[in-house]
Amino acid sequence: MQSLKEIKADPFIYATIETAWQRAVLQKRPHMSSTTGNEDDLTSRFDERLDASLRSVVKPLREILSRPDTAQNILQELQVMKYRFHDFYMPLEVDWDSQLDTSNGLLEQIRWCSTSALAEAISRKDKALFSEYIAAAFTEEGGQARHYLNMQWNRLHNTVKWLMAANIGISSRIDHLANVS
Repeated sequence: MQSLKEIKADPFIYATIETAWQRAVLQKRPHMSSTTGNEDDLTSRFDERLDASLRSVVKPLREILSRPDTAQNILQELQVMKYRFHDFYMPLEVDWDSQLDTSNGLLEQIRWCSTSALAEAISRKDKALFSEYIAAAFTEEGGQARHYLNMQWNRLHNTVKWLMAANIGISSRIDHLANVS
């Protein structure tokens, strides 16, 4: 906590973190002996989790902001990231060690490719994917194949969901892409 004060952190964030830390200490205190070693251990674990959570939030933002792109494209990516961030950190048990993916491949393809060419490319890729895994997916041992197909479709579904929710002016292109496919 002291290190946040030393770097002149945002007062609101500092107060929020300090309150959370105090609550954690108060909740743990009845189960802890009154030695400072346990409180130091709690502080250390809290600082580690705080560092991990800050890295998992700041690093993806830094990646987007450091891209050599137009201000409009960066703002669009940040808008998409808002929805991606919400879904990524929504679960009750957040894995703070995991990294938020900042890639926006579909957004880039929608920006630069014709809708019909993109639809054809996606269809070709999906057809190849299904040709490779579909037979195995319907067997008793096909759990891994089903899992892989499910991951691919969930990734596409979530990407489209985030792009549409971001409302960055490409909804008509996505609608057209869905109709052409």
